Order: sequence, then structure tokens, then C-alpha cells
Amino acid sequence: MISYTLENTETLSAFFKNRLIRLLPPMIFWSVIIYLTCMLLDNTNLLPQSYAFPNFLPSLTFISPGIWSIIFPGAYVDCLNPSFWALWVEVQFYLIAGLIFFMNKENFLRNILFTSLILSVLSYIPAHFSQPQTFHHLPPQMASAISCWQQINLLFSLGSSISYFTLGVVFHHLYSASRSGPSP
Repeated sequence: MISYTLENTETLSAFFKNRLIRLLPPMIFWSVIIYLTCMLLDNTNLLPQSYAFPNFLPSLTFISPGIWSIIFPGAYVDCLNPSFWALWVEVQFYLIAGLIFFMNKENFLRNILFTSLILSVLSYIPAHFSQPQTFHHLPPQMASAISCWQQINLLFSLGSSISYFTLGVVFHHLYSASRSGPSP
């Protein structure tokens, strides 16, 4: 659990180093295996994204393919494997949780709950306003702002998943509290 890891790490930089050591070696290994396997065996071009070399970038950096596509206009960058999308979300949570924890350890639970609530709500606002029946009634400036927010929401997709990570933090807090017993 991430809360346990945070509690047992001295500094923010040590936390990020530990996360990188945990994620990067298996990611490199499996990315190379997927790339070589698909390149050698996919004669029907069924999985072209799995052996397109630019698709190594998200695997090696844990940065969203959408961001790489913006950096390299005209190039289509995707994950080598569709399940890799979850790692980008996980890394976003590590960044947020690490910053929140090391800024104020005593109020970590409260702060992560508040952050989770805000990000969850913000992730659903663009979806609501993008419905055809509501979007065309908005002033052009607001429609433009919502369109921009939709793009940001696609690139930084933690809002729709943060509640699952936050539940892990809550369960760890409840478990830790039950192990320490009642307060005198």
C-alpha cells in the first residue's frame, strides 16, 4: 500500500527513487519482450502499436502517450500494450500522494481525501458539458475553456481513478488505527 510505503520512507526524493526502482526494470523488460514478440510474430499487422518504436517512450518515461503525441506533432504515440495506461495513472497518484504526504504528514488522510474529491469532481465536469444538448448553449469563451479542460483531462486522467487509490489510503489508515488500539 502506498500509505505504508510513504510512512516508511524518509524523504520525498527517496520515495520517488523507490517507486522508480520498483517500476522501471519490469517495465523495460516487458516492453522489450512485447516489442520483440510482436515484431517477430505479428505477420498480419494485428497489433502494429506493439512494435512501433516511438511507443517505447511512454513505457520508458511513464508519461501519457497523449503528451508524447503533443511533443512530436504528427507522430502517433501509443502504449506498447493497452494495459500500460494504468501505469500513467499510478505515477500521477504517486506524485500527488508523495507531495501531499511530505508537505504535511499529520494531515495526510484529510488532504488526500480533499484532493481526491476535487480531482474526481473536476474529471466529470467536462463530460457533462460536452453532451451535445448542453454544449451548444454555452458562450464561445466557456465552450473553448471546457474544450481545453477536456484535453487536459484526457492527458492527466487521474481524476476518474483517484478514488480507488484513496480507498487504499483510507483502508490503511483504518487498519493502522485498529492495530494501535483505542486512544487513552
